[in-house]
This record gives sequence, structure tokens and C-alpha cells, in this order.
Amino acid sequence: MAAVIVLNWMPYYYELNRQQTQRLEGELPARRKQLLQEQVDRTADYIEHMRSESEKRHKVQIKARAQDACEIALNIYRENKNRENHHTLVESASLKTAISLPVVMRGPL
Repeated sequence: MAAVIVLNWMPYYYELNRQQTQRLEGELPARRKQLLQEQVDRTADYIEHMRSESEKRHKVQIKARAQDACEIALNIYRENKNRENHHTLVESASLKTAISLPVVMRGPL
């Protein structure tokens, strides 16, 4: 009698198992797509954060270079303000040397 009950319920459990398997197989690609999208979003956020940080660093470096250039120009002016001919100031080797020194000493940005 137990065998009859088991044989009557087997098709039901088989069908239930088949339906659950189909449902899970349908959900799996959607879940993978969702996980992939989350990873892409996190990566995009990280890239944006790093870009922003890089931009901040570059602004600080550019500001420092601009301040150095102003100091150099002011020092050259102070050294040469009593000269009669301003064309000699522009052509002087000290101006050319002073302009090229910060690039050589610090290296590229």
C-alpha cells in the first residue's frame, strides 16, 4: 500500500521539482546581470573618484608652479629694475636660465 502511495505522489514531486528548476534557471541570468551591473557601477564610481582626486592634485601642482613662476619673474625684475635697456633683460641669460630651472629641478608635472 505504501508503494501505491509513493507511486501516486512521484509524478507530483517530479513536476514540482521540474518547475522549481525552470524558475531557478530563469532567475539565474537575471541575478548574474544584476551582480554585473552592480560591479560596473562600483567601478565607474571608483574611476570618477580617482579622476576627481587626480584633478585636485594637478590643481595644487599647477598652482605651485604658477607661484614659482611669479617668484622667478619678480626676482628677475628686482635684479634688473635699475637697468636702462629693458631689451637686455629679456635677452639676458639669467632670464632663460631662471625659466628653465624649475622644470629641470622638479621634473614634469
